[in-house]
Amino acid sequence: MAFTQLNKDVLRQVAEEFGVDFTEEDPTKNQMIKDLEEEGVTWKMYQEAFPEPEDEPEVEEEKPEAPVAKTEAAAEFKPASKVLVKMTRANGTYEVRGLKFTKAHPFLPVSADDANYLVEELEGFKIASPREAEEYYS
Repeated sequence: MAFTQLNKDVLRQVAEEFGVDFTEEDPTKNQMIKDLEEEGVTWKMYQEAFPEPEDEPEVEEEKPEAPVAKTEAAAEFKPASKVLVKMTRANGTYEVRGLKFTKAHPFLPVSADDANYLVEELEGFKIASPREAEEYYS
């Protein structure tokens, strides 16, 4: 399967999920696909973000185990789920949740929780594509 099999409404959802802005106000389906691909969104990324019900792994019921004492390292371990966020605010510097955005370095990889907070609760932040950061720093 490929993006060509998706309708425009689904392509808009994909673009929203990956922070892709279309180059035209009312793009054609082909232009939407081109914009997604130019921003580095692949079919595999789409499948991971929007799994088909039959593609989702079956969850086996886990048997309760005896409590295990956690070490400090195990307690601090969380899977690395980073999201690239760009500050679009006019501020020269903006610090929040231990993160420091500056005009010179407006891109930061942040946790998914921090990304949600920045984009949904504050103004002047957006999810960025790796290509956008690459172009900025080149």
